Amino acid sequence: MLSHLHPEAMHNVVLWATKVNVQKSYFISVSHDEVTTINNQSWLSIHVYVTEESKKVPILLNLQHVVDGTIFLVCFGANGLLFPKV
Repeated sequence: MLSHLHPEAMHNVVLWATKVNVQKSYFISVSHDEVTTINNQSWLSIHVYVTEESKKVPILLNLQHVVDGTIFLVCFGANGLLFPKV
């Protein structure tokens, strides 16, 4: 569907769609989970859950490789925009 777009343009479309979904939702929840791969690498997945037609829908915000205990922080402003800017 978006495969014909330049990667940066595709990222901007996905970011825009995520912002729209978060802003129009009556309920949002942010969660994270750390997982360890079979080769002992740590990854942190961050999801936001929104409501669409009374259903809880997950949206992957970030999948971050954790190196030396580094943790990526995601915050939402009152206007629903992501900070730091992705």
